[in-house]
Amino acid sequence: MSRSLTTGDMTITVRSDIGQPARMSLATSSDSFWELASGPLFEVTISGRRIAPENVVTNSISSLDDVLIATYTIANKLELRIACRPEPSGALGIEIQVRLSSDAQPTDMGLTLPLLMGSLSRLAMAPQTPAGRPVARSTTFPLPQAITGRRGWLAILCAYPSIDPNSSNEEPTSWHPLPDRFSVRAMSDWVDVCRLILIACQPSWLAAFLATRAELRSRLDLSQYGRSDLKWCSEQWVQHLAFVYGSEVFDHSRRVIDSTRLLEGSRRFGGYDATLIWSGYPRLGIDDRSQWDLYDDLPGGRSGLRSLAEFLRLQNTRVFFPFLPWDLLPRYGCSQTIDPVAELARLVADVRPDGIFLDTVGGILPEYRAAIDDVCAGVAFCSEEDPAPPEIELVTTSWDQARHDHRCEVDLLRFLLPEHRRFVTSRYSTGAHRENVIDRALFNGNGLVVWQDIFGEMLPYNDHEASRVAEVAATLRSHSDGFRGADALPLVPTAQEGLFANAFIGSAGTAMITVCNASDSPVRGDLVAWTPDDRLRWRRVNSGDTKLSVSPRGEIGPDEVAVFAGSQK
Repeated sequence: MSRSLTTGDMTITVRSDIGQPARMSLATSSDSFWELASGPLFEVTISGRRIAPENVVTNSISSLDDVLIATYTIANKLELRIACRPEPSGALGIEIQVRLSSDAQPTDMGLTLPLLMGSLSRLAMAPQTPAGRPVARSTTFPLPQAITGRRGWLAILCAYPSIDPNSSNEEPTSWHPLPDRFSVRAMSDWVDVCRLILIACQPSWLAAFLATRAELRSRLDLSQYGRSDLKWCSEQWVQHLAFVYGSEVFDHSRRVIDSTRLLEGSRRFGGYDATLIWSGYPRLGIDDRSQWDLYDDLPGGRSGLRSLAEFLRLQNTRVFFPFLPWDLLPRYGCSQTIDPVAELARLVADVRPDGIFLDTVGGILPEYRAAIDDVCAGVAFCSEEDPAPPEIELVTTSWDQARHDHRCEVDLLRFLLPEHRRFVTSRYSTGAHRENVIDRALFNGNGLVVWQDIFGEMLPYNDHEASRVAEVAATLRSHSDGFRGADALPLVPTAQEGLFANAFIGSAGTAMITVCNASDSPVRGDLVAWTPDDRLRWRRVNSGDTKLSVSPRGEIGPDEVAVFAGSQK
């Protein structure tokens, strides 16, 4: 017997006679109907022992309210249930669950999906450097994966609980790369193994990315990004971190916070769009004071910080203060419980910052957003870690913080949510490594963090490095409409080997393309094999060359990043 379910451009068919091994096929339609993949749906191990296919047999196949449900018995020990349903976007959703078939002890099992994994192009499908290094990088969102077919692909999203059998089985809400094997502890009740989303797309990495992005975005509430009081974030390119006791902002001879000193120091970098004033270190923890107490104890107290924020804002520099979520435990010898939501709202009301920096985390609870909105409009959240869904709904800016050894590397989060503002930093980088970080920001159309006092270790930018930051910031600011425009596309097709390119689509017929040469030799001629609009004419903006061409072209040296502006003029 067989049952089929069609959604959008896909059809899934479960075929099996009762008591026979499970088989499934996936198909999509282009000009004609064709089969994409067919074969055994899953393979099972129980307590490390592989179960022969003939011991996985079908119990039932049924359809109910547009949901196709199939159940199976595994070695007379386990029951497995698969539910296939259409997603609102037109994608196909597959949920797999397992339970013990009797009141036996909890049993560890492994599940593989040969139908999907056998034809899956994983990171290898993403563009790679000549040395074989994947170019795209992502931490909280999955890299695009796809089943490859003759005429089309199926992009895959995968969510599953913890694979540690010693942990509790949690809901599969976070997206992950499809693993080689799902590990789960079967119980007497149904336990989630995984949730899959399959999306039909054209046969290219960029198409798989766009399909994945559309599906991910459809599951997010992005209303925070449309707030008029947060529009100022779109013009932020250079963010600065200063410890309040450091020489960049504090005058030790007069024992005052010196805003003029901060602004003078920013000039060699082309100016700071924002500064993060850090107050907690190194004093927090040496006595019973909390992060909130330390704001009171600064020279001038909270009113002084408010005056600082007002002055810097008049000089077109926004001000952030940090929230340390790890400093929430009651102090030794103190029974008073601190309400962090109320304390953060009080800080915002007292100091009136432009933003709150979330130390060591990627998100914050909605009650913080509501409490801050009640006392002050236009306060943005910026997180140190990459925000994951649904955290990214509230956190509209974040740091892109890692070693960043390679300038030709794509920050995938920047392109999944082009409206989310990113700032590149690698705190201990110096010399050539620091230049890689600066160029990586340019290649991705991202902002930069200038951080020179690393918890007391001074790593100042030399004149060349500061000048390079100023040069990159000037390019980003002067072409802000393109870099912070309507869309951004990673790794668009290039015309020659060793090149990688990103596209940024602005409004009113403008666009930007950045090209990085990851090879060891100069490349000349046509550089990019794709443009968003054939009517655009392109010029290189960071070389002094003003000649127009129908596509980005010219000469680009090894490890160089070139920037091209397109317009209909």
